[in-house]
Amino acid sequence: VTEMAKKSDGKDYPVMTLPSGKKAQIWFPTQISDLDERANEVLEGGKDLKNTHHPSFNDKVYLERKKVFIDIAASYKQKDNIPQLEEVSNFIKAQTGFQLRPVAGLLPS
Repeated sequence: VTEMAKKSDGKDYPVMTLPSGKKAQIWFPTQISDLDERANEVLEGGKDLKNTHHPSFNDKVYLERKKVFIDIAASYKQKDNIPQLEEVSNFIKAQTGFQLRPVAGLLPS
């Protein structure tokens, strides 16, 4: 982590410089409801599907099918299945090349 940056939600998030030199803001959920909030942002489809130049913008069948999946996903609420250290480490390693390891006395074995 090379610096901290404040996001629009008012929280500080760590910023990491990747091996490529690109800076990436790191986000970790701090409570289960954070996952539901982030899921809703993702399900919106972003501005790409609101852009008339996007290939699927005028595909009515695609948009109807997409809405079915969005409705299913939007009604799902994350349960208390918190990712384990190994799962988080594998994700971070795949994204950045870094890995997490437990520290004796700080994490339960």
